[in-house]
Amino acid sequence: MKPNNKIQMIRPVLTEVLSIVIGVLLALAVNEWNENRIQTGKADEAIQNIIHEIDSNIKLMDIVNKNNKVVIELLNNESVVTSNEKNNQQFLPGLQIQDTAWKTLQSTGVSQHIKYSTLYTLSNVYSLQEIYKKLGYNLIQNVANHRILLSVKDKGVLNSIDSKVFLTDMELIESVESALLSNYKKTLDQLKSKV
Repeated sequence: MKPNNKIQMIRPVLTEVLSIVIGVLLALAVNEWNENRIQTGKADEAIQNIIHEIDSNIKLMDIVNKNNKVVIELLNNESVVTSNEKNNQQFLPGLQIQDTAWKTLQSTGVSQHIKYSTLYTLSNVYSLQEIYKKLGYNLIQNVANHRILLSVKDKGVLNSIDSKVFLTDMELIESVESALLSNYKKTLDQLKSKV
């Protein structure tokens, strides 16, 4: 067999192998592109869910924060407050703020397709939200414990709990509320500008 003949026999085989390799590589590239496109779509959907969640939380926290500022103001100026005003106002932490969209984003792996700066901003907001909820739960627990102790000590004392006992806690929670509300609004503006 002549060397020229061998080359002519090998050429079609090499061409076929090369075309198969190129086809497989092309198929893998298209598959990866499609998967990336799907994941980016899911990431965009997750960001939209977070935008709606933060928007909801802002609406709730606006109401809660205004109420709590009034309560603190009433407690600080107790000498000019009528007993009717004091009975109508209660300090209520906004413990029903949501974090479902954030937790879903973290647990689904979609966060890999979101910019680090966006994740960092969201992480800061939701960390502050978690601190706020813990402070709120602590205040509620402390008030409940205080009422239980007073009711055990003297049944008549229960109706005359000194609200100022928890004023410092209330002021701390209100300041965290204000910071959280401010961060919510900044984050929401940033997210809406990127979408």
